[in-house]
Amino acid sequence: MLIAFLCRVSAVAHRARTSRQRSVSELITLLARREGGLAPLVRLLRKTPGLDGLSTVRLRGVVRGDETPPWCLLFAIGAACGVEDLTIAHHDWADRYRTALESWCPSPLGIELRVLIAEVAPSLRAFSPRLGFNYSVLTREFQRIDRDEPIKWFHVERILRAAGLPPDGDRWREVRALWSTADSRRKKPGNTFNG
Repeated sequence: MLIAFLCRVSAVAHRARTSRQRSVSELITLLARREGGLAPLVRLLRKTPGLDGLSTVRLRGVVRGDETPPWCLLFAIGAACGVEDLTIAHHDWADRYRTALESWCPSPLGIELRVLIAEVAPSLRAFSPRLGFNYSVLTREFQRIDRDEPIKWFHVERILRAAGLPPDGDRWREVRALWSTADSRRKKPGNTFNG
C-alpha cells in the first residue's frame, strides 16, 4: 500500500516536472527518460495517429538540437504523452525554427509565413490542400516571396487564413507590415557603369 502511494506521488511529481518544459530538447529528453529511453518513447508515439512514421534517429536529432521539427509534430508528441502546458517549449521552438530558416531564407516575410505553416502542418506539401490548390502553386508563390518580389496581398492573406490566424491579431498585423515593406528589402541591381 505504501509502495503504491509512493509510486503515485512519484508519477504526479514527474508529470509536474514535464508539464512546463524550458526547451524542445528538454521536452523530448524528459519524455524519453519517463518512458525508459528514446526507443520506448518512439514505440509509444507510433501508436498515435499521425506519429506512426516517427523514428528514434529523428528524436535523437531533436534532443541534440540538430533538428527542429514542425510545431504540429511536437504538439502531437506532447499531447500523446499527456503534457499539459507547452507554452515555453513553443516559444523555444519558434526561436529555433526562425533561426534555422534564417540560414537559408533571406526574406523575413517568407520566414514568418513558414513558421505559421509549421505550426499547423508538417510541410508545405501537407499545407497546400488547405488552400485548395496544387503544391506547385504554393512553391512558386514562396519563391517570389523569398526574393521579396511584389506579390498581391490576397496571396499572403489566403495563407494566413488557411493557417487559422485571426485577422484582428498581432501576428496578422506583423505579417501585413512585412508584406508592405518587402519591396524596400528587395536588392536593387548595382550600377554597372564603369566610368
